Amino acid sequence: MGGFSSRRTWKVCAICGSSDVTFARTASGWLAAQSYMCKDCGYVGPLVVEIDSMEEKERMQRRYRRLAKKGVFK
Repeated sequence: MGGFSSRRTWKVCAICGSSDVTFARTASGWLAAQSYMCKDCGYVGPLVVEIDSMEEKERMQRRYRRLAKKGVFK
């Protein structure tokens, strides 16, 4: 049966995998979609990734560093 899971999850940045993500304040109020802001890479947008293991977070961060070296995020 679906429902509540007692497993801990974290919201991380969809770009760099950082867990230092907060709600972005918008001036448009309640009509705007929920936005998040990453304090590490500066991403602002509606997408975050919900993970349930630190291994997944580390995998995302390795991928981000590899792509950043290639200049993908310039």
